[in-house]
Amino acid sequence: MTIRPRRSSWSAVGVLAVSLAVLICSCGGEVTPEITAGVDGCGECGMVIDRTNEACGTVHEGRFEPFCSPSCLLAKYDERRATGLDIPASIFFADYQGGGFSVAETTAFLLTDHVPTVMNARVITFPSTTAAEAMQHHADEVVTDWIGYRVLRGRPDAVVETTFSAAGMEPESVSVAKGDIVLWRVAADGLEEDLIFRIKGYPEVGPVKLGTDGGTTEVRFLATRPGVARFVCTKLCRRLVADNPPESLVDAASEVFLANTDQSDQLERVVRAIVLSDEFAETWGDKVRRPFELVIGAVRSMNPTFSLPLAADFSRYVFWLLYTTGHFPYTWPPPTGFPDRKEIWLTTNALVTSWRLTNLLAGLELDGWRPCDPVAATPVGLRSAAELADYWIDRTLLRSIDEPSRQAIIDFMAQGKNPDAQLNLGSRVIKDRLRSMVGLVLMSPEFHWR
Repeated sequence: MTIRPRRSSWSAVGVLAVSLAVLICSCGGEVTPEITAGVDGCGECGMVIDRTNEACGTVHEGRFEPFCSPSCLLAKYDERRATGLDIPASIFFADYQGGGFSVAETTAFLLTDHVPTVMNARVITFPSTTAAEAMQHHADEVVTDWIGYRVLRGRPDAVVETTFSAAGMEPESVSVAKGDIVLWRVAADGLEEDLIFRIKGYPEVGPVKLGTDGGTTEVRFLATRPGVARFVCTKLCRRLVADNPPESLVDAASEVFLANTDQSDQLERVVRAIVLSDEFAETWGDKVRRPFELVIGAVRSMNPTFSLPLAADFSRYVFWLLYTTGHFPYTWPPPTGFPDRKEIWLTTNALVTSWRLTNLLAGLELDGWRPCDPVAATPVGLRSAAELADYWIDRTLLRSIDEPSRQAIIDFMAQGKNPDAQLNLGSRVIKDRLRSMVGLVLMSPEFHWR
């Protein structure tokens, strides 16, 4: 769709009039707008348009409205958005070099302080990015599109003000609506060294630098990506469902997060939405227990009879063994916390030290006292290797396992004998074997899954 200039002479007034016409529709009911230099006035400031290569216009409700510059058009456009009025159906910008018009969606904008412009708009427009870049001769000039022009020069929908100090950012979090043009004023207060940061999810904004001398920096961006909501919900979905959670679940959780920003139980509602989702119900084994979770789960399944007072020697020993797994609570340096991807916890050290601790607790005896006693937790009526294996598989895993794995556990307990033969649980050898079999179940891949 193009606009071609039509030249005519007005001898009476000695001015050159340029008519720019566009056929808006290809069928009946078409609108033929015109901008005539020296005659038409700007729909925003009222000034007579005399430089048609910087002019522009909108089509709304079948009527064309001309503007002298992109800045006047943008001011009128933002006013309509702010007051809830419908935005124009079509928007056109003149080619600075050729005079023809192009639609907003394909127009390239050169933001410049080095070219004289109507109304000091500091912007000239072109039908393509290539044409705009050919006119870009200074480092501070920016080539952008219609959305970028609105973001950088338009009226912001939300103004956010934060301050960075040695204690962090105040307020700690802010929220805006999706689709808002955001003006973020960032102030520095008492920084001991320069601070450089980025807005996660918005690489187009680039790094923001705050100096130790204070001052305020302004950043503009279009809030198309719900940063905090998506960041928090991705971490929750990764923690509860899978290392790479389904996008559908993250999107659904983010919607709940944003819909409950003023609720005191906001995160509770998000977690509830995640655990009640189809994705949560249909996903199993994509996560593994971290060592501390593994040990606690094992202890709970073995009829524990102990507490861990800090001053007790036994407590210190257990704490030390937990520390060797790499997952002793509150020992990972801030701000990230312990890693939540399973490959970190499937390393040799994490697995072997966890197995060592669970097997120790399954069989440990101290002067006749056992902190955990699988034998005492076994029902009296179960005596065969198959019965004992099935009971402890169900008790520890809360589900069945594949037949080869089940058979391996039964064979360990039977030790080459008939797996259905009755075993003497009064024998110390059988008791120790039962405790070792429980330890074997606790080392199974199925016990690590969650």
